[in-house]
Amino acid sequence: MFSGFYAGVGHGGHGTARLSLCDQTHNRFLGAPHFQDQRPGSRRSHSGAQADPGKLSSFHFYIQEYVEKKGKDIRSFVVGDECIAAIYRHAEHWITNTARGGKTTNCAVTPELQDISARAARACGGGVVAIDVFENDDGYSVNEVNYTMEFRNSIDVTGVNIPARIVDYILEVGRK
Repeated sequence: MFSGFYAGVGHGGHGTARLSLCDQTHNRFLGAPHFQDQRPGSRRSHSGAQADPGKLSSFHFYIQEYVEKKGKDIRSFVVGDECIAAIYRHAEHWITNTARGGKTTNCAVTPELQDISARAARACGGGVVAIDVFENDDGYSVNEVNYTMEFRNSIDVTGVNIPARIVDYILEVGRK
């Protein structure tokens, strides 16, 4: 369940045109920078009319439908084909990222979460990735696949030594 598209701002007004299209197709949307280190630029809008492309800066970003996540989402950690751990990220704000103040609790890796996480990882080439997952009435939906995962707030909560698992995986792949 993903509905989004890529846009560029500051390139001949294309971003403005796409934001207008977004306003015609969705009531609410999220504009987020392409790279994690630009995340503070994330913006949520209830209509394209409220979204000033100038406030999104002049970089490339994704626009996607805003999905209500009821104050939490799941971050699953995939190494190879295995979802080695998962956390819930809770926040009163719509941004649940722990670097932006979200709090973590352990999330059990169910067979369903293992399946959707591994399939999302494989769809993007696999390896070592973090998957952002929403729980909704229809089950799980993937919001994002991150190839530059952050896990410092996840090790104690999950009891999984995520960096050690990554190193073991890299050494295993290197031996092949």
